[in-house]
Amino acid sequence: MSAASASIGRSGIFRLAALVVLAATAQPVVAAPTRPAMAATSLPTPAGWVTDAAGVLRGPAKSQLTQQLTAFEARTKHQLAVVTVASLQGGTIEAVSLALFNRWGIGRKDINDGVLLLIAPNDQRLRIAVGSGLEATLDDATCARIIRESIVPRFASGDLEGGISQGTAAIIAVLDAADGRAGR
Repeated sequence: MSAASASIGRSGIFRLAALVVLAATAQPVVAAPTRPAMAATSLPTPAGWVTDAAGVLRGPAKSQLTQQLTAFEARTKHQLAVVTVASLQGGTIEAVSLALFNRWGIGRKDINDGVLLLIAPNDQRLRIAVGSGLEATLDDATCARIIRESIVPRFASGDLEGGISQGTAAIIAVLDAADGRAGR
């Protein structure tokens, strides 16, 4: 599983303080984390392709993301889940993303073509976790670029909805381009 993570500094509203991207080749997401994931009972229950347990998405934004992700899955069969949790509850973003990936079964079983965009605003952490079936297309460098260029600038200006929306659109654009579906 490929992944990229980031830490976002915060002062009143989100502003960019640091961006740390962990390459999966240096520490794969399947490696044992130094801290455990959230307790299994604390993981949010899936609410479709968008699960906003942190309550950062308003009605229209959540609805638009849900429609976008439903259409993406119908068109490509790839599964992309967007999840917010208020806190990692002492766990690492890597461990929580792995737990969500495994518990929810994101991606088709035999193809492992799922993607998870996980945001923990109170802990100022985010991660794009990618199933092994899409690692060649959505590699660490690409995920880091999406985080750096599409998500973090909007988070830094206090626009969580915009960062989530732009990050999701960037992930879809990369996968569509690889599948020859650019602009569809």
